Amino acid sequence: MAASIIKLWITGSKIPFEVDAIGPMTFQQVKEKIRNAVNVEPERQNLYYNEVKMQDEHQVRQCVLDFFGYIELRVTPLPENAKVTVLCKARNRDVEAISIRETDTVESLRSKLSMTWGIPMEKIVLHRCGSHMEDDFPLSDYYVCEGAQVNVSITPSSPR
Repeated sequence: MAASIIKLWITGSKIPFEVDAIGPMTFQQVKEKIRNAVNVEPERQNLYYNEVKMQDEHQVRQCVLDFFGYIELRVTPLPENAKVTVLCKARNRDVEAISIRETDTVESLRSKLSMTWGIPMEKIVLHRCGSHMEDDFPLSDYYVCEGAQVNVSITPSSPR
């Protein structure tokens, strides 16, 4: 008999994604899959199903009774002034390690890259996990945490 699979749609930020819970998988194991997907440490993850916090030791199939479920991921914030190192990667450039707070905006990360690389801010576009990052949102909305990779696109100058 094949192991049952429950598809979990992880919500709670600007980057929704899906993980498979196979067989008797626990929520702690789901947290490991989330870490692999978006680099958020399991101890900072809080998972909710129908507004109820899931316990790490509980099996997914005991709580999610269908073949598909929406799980909300709430990330415990770091202390107020704590900074993380974000790895910014652009084509034909070395990876740039930028120190920033998770609560800072996407715009502030673009500004730091602009100053570091000497490129006008309006030419810098940021993406995380395939999602375009919008200026007015905090980096935490895109699961930007310690060691997170942000992909940088630099729009070419228009010919004169």
